[in-house]
Amino acid sequence: MDNEESNHHTVFVDDPKEMDSWSAASYFDTLPELVNRKYNRLSESQLKEQSFAGTVRDEKELKKLKERRENRYKELGENLEDEQTIDRIMSHIQLRKNLNSKGRRVKVKDGENGFAPVYRWRFERKK
Repeated sequence: MDNEESNHHTVFVDDPKEMDSWSAASYFDTLPELVNRKYNRLSESQLKEQSFAGTVRDEKELKKLKERRENRYKELGENLEDEQTIDRIMSHIQLRKNLNSKGRRVKVKDGENGFAPVYRWRFERKK
């Protein structure tokens, strides 16, 4: 993964004159601004046919969209906080279960930010 080569798109041409006059925008039938995109590179005909969400007709609609987006981000933040709270509670419950089991244990570090402390159990050979 670390030594991955970057992807290349190789285009073969017949003669050097064609190589000098070759342009990626005309070859891929797209705008020059979209040539560097590796995905979803729309052609010029697709760009002419489609209507995009960026064409908002009035200010009220724009304001509604902005409020809806802000509410969704707020809800996402609350869900992430709830998930962290549940993770902390689950770590305490799991620790209680593990402490009730047999075996010698050593406390590795104290709990931080509401999470349970970390213990390490010594290996005991089964007889």
